Amino acid sequence: MSKIISLAFTNATNERHEEYNKWYDEQHLVDALVIPGIQWGERYRLCDNSRNKSAYRYLAIYEIDDVLKMQHEVNTRANTPRMPRSELMDMDRVFYEYELITPRMTHAQALAIREGKA
Repeated sequence: MSKIISLAFTNATNERHEEYNKWYDEQHLVDALVIPGIQWGERYRLCDNSRNKSAYRYLAIYEIDDVLKMQHEVNTRANTPRMPRSELMDMDRVFYEYELITPRMTHAQALAIREGKA
C-alpha cells in the first residue's frame, strides 16, 4: 500500500486565530485522528517570509490509508457530535490528497550521493 497524505488548507474566521487554533488542536484534530485509517496529523502556519503568498494561512497534513474510505468517514461524521463544525473555521477551504512517489531523502543522504558514498 502506498503512502497517502491529505492536505487541508484553512483559515480562521474574522481573524480569530487564537480561538481557531485552540478549537482545531483540542477538538477537530482529535475528532479527525480517531477516524480509522487516519494514521497521524500535524498542523502548520504560513511563514511570514514565505516565498509566495497564499489564500490560506493554515495547513493540516494527515497520513491516510485510503482516500475514498477517509472521505466517506469524514462526510458521515462532519457536522455531527462526532465531528462538530465551528464558526471559527472559514468556509473557504480546500482539500487535496497526494500519493507518495519518492521516499523521503535526508540532507545527509543527498550529501552521500553527491560525494559518491551512497
